[in-house]
Amino acid sequence: MTYYDIQTIYLVTGFLYVLLPATAWMVLSSQRSTAAALWCSGGLIFSLSCFFFAIRGSGPDWLTHSVANYLLWIANILPILALRMQLQRPWRLGTVLAGLLVAILVFEYWNLVAENHMMRFLWSACILVGLFAYIHRLSFQIARTQHIRSANWLAAVYFIAACIIGLRFLRVTLGFAPAGATVSGFDSVLTVFMGIVTSVLGNFAFVGTFLERASQQSAQAAILRARQEEAQRLGAQIAHLDRQRALGTMSASFAHELSQPLTAILMDAQNAKTALTTQHFNAAELAHSLEEIQNSSNRAVALIERIRNFIKPNQTHQKLVDLQRLTRDITDLMRIRARANDVQFQLDLDAPNALVWGDRVELSQIMVNVLRNAIEAMQHSTTRFVTVRLTTTQDRCILRFSDTGPGIAPELLDRVGTPFVTSKADGLGVGLAISRAIAEKHGGTLTIANSASGGACVTLDLPRASSP
Repeated sequence: MTYYDIQTIYLVTGFLYVLLPATAWMVLSSQRSTAAALWCSGGLIFSLSCFFFAIRGSGPDWLTHSVANYLLWIANILPILALRMQLQRPWRLGTVLAGLLVAILVFEYWNLVAENHMMRFLWSACILVGLFAYIHRLSFQIARTQHIRSANWLAAVYFIAACIIGLRFLRVTLGFAPAGATVSGFDSVLTVFMGIVTSVLGNFAFVGTFLERASQQSAQAAILRARQEEAQRLGAQIAHLDRQRALGTMSASFAHELSQPLTAILMDAQNAKTALTTQHFNAAELAHSLEEIQNSSNRAVALIERIRNFIKPNQTHQKLVDLQRLTRDITDLMRIRARANDVQFQLDLDAPNALVWGDRVELSQIMVNVLRNAIEAMQHSTTRFVTVRLTTTQDRCILRFSDTGPGIAPELLDRVGTPFVTSKADGLGVGLAISRAIAEKHGGTLTIANSASGGACVTLDLPRASSP
């Protein structure tokens, strides 16, 4: 093999290191990745180093020896930075520059001070073995931790490259081969051929790692979307079942409350019938009976409508909700349960423009859950009041529920509102968790604490909407 042949091989290798990284960059351009940019930049710098090696003998020594070796190191440092980014372990720029400076100083010592060309060659070869071995290690870690098969090919390519440069290092050290990157002989040809193989397989393997990762991320994103959709569907079902359960526990109270207007309707209708069957009936009394029938019917319809609106399956409809009016409707709905447990509501709802954007049914569920828990908590209390206070600030609506119960046990205070955490023997521990999720969905918060005067205090804080 002639000297010219080695130069030609370096020249071919240089062109490959222009073409293949450029091709890799075009393939990965949609990724907009810093790691891809570093890898492809390393390939281009490697090509420049090969061009300088190709003109050794006709170009200046500082360019074909010193600069060519420095570029060769940098060309392999950049892939290391790229791989460390993929492993989310980036190096600091100062560390890289300090290491590169030390390598240059030692190289120039052997080159200019000691003028030992063999040690200069061995030092550069030692650095390349270390860089190739480290690229092999990083690629193997990516393959093992991220399950990317293309990284195994990348690791294999650089393992072979490290072995070939290591073999060249040993042969020069033992005197079986001359030092130098462009000397004729089997070692030099094998080294340059290794560079060609590394260019081809290395770039394809690196592109493969990105494409595999993109495929994995797409699959994971699809799985995540499916899980989120399933969680939302199940969450809506649980919320619906929780509303049904709440009304189920109050069914006896609702039956009693509904029986009152129905009984009044029956009595007024009986009185009207009796008056009509007599010869002498009072038109004013008959009109009064009919009016009472109408009023009682309206009360029954209003109660049934509140129950129907609360229990219907929820399809989220964001609209402007008057929090004051909604709170009155829900306390009217819960007053049945409250009276059955000797609990009184104290309302302070005279807050101006208490408007929020949200879903009326979902916000109702928060209030029902909070009031139901307060009523159940005061079963053994002597004084049974629930104070509901609504206040507004410039951008917030704050609804606060305070009861006169025993409060929340200290060991549960930090975990209350967490799914399946409850102090009730027959509780599921989902009511307040659902309520908190609904509040957060509306851009607000639901906080649960103990009042300084005793009892529990639940605060619903929602963003205030501007007046229509």
